[in-house]
Amino acid sequence: MELKRFIERAEAAAGSQKALGVMIGINPSNIRNAKAGQQGLPTYACVMIADLIGEDHTTVIAASELVTEKKLERRAFWEKKLEALAASVAVVSIAGVTSIVTPSPAEAAPLQEASGATLYIMSNIRQVLMRLKQRFLKFLVALIPESGLCLTVP
Repeated sequence: MELKRFIERAEAAAGSQKALGVMIGINPSNIRNAKAGQQGLPTYACVMIADLIGEDHTTVIAASELVTEKKLERRAFWEKKLEALAASVAVVSIAGVTSIVTPSPAEAAPLQEASGATLYIMSNIRQVLMRLKQRFLKFLVALIPESGLCLTVP
């Protein structure tokens, strides 16, 4: 994020640019220049702004350093810092959202009285036994046809 955005957020939190200047001990003209990208802010001011807006100190310091740094290797260093911090913030944000949005494991419904289920099972067993009895008797009658057995099932 650019230093300008950090300053704008800090101004909104403080109430005005002048109030922010008083709060962090910086002349408002220096804040205007930093906001315009003409100069950076002292490290202590960056830390105070970061505290005020709830940002990581290094992020605000890196944004301020990028405003004034002329050497390419140092600019690359600060840009990598900003990218790494942005990536870590994204990961933490996603993890936080995921933990909030993910439902807790489902809980099993409380057990109802077992008597209803037991009766249902018993009635099925009776039906199964009745069918087995009928088949067995038919088998016996077919096996011994001359015995004169009759198949009567209640």
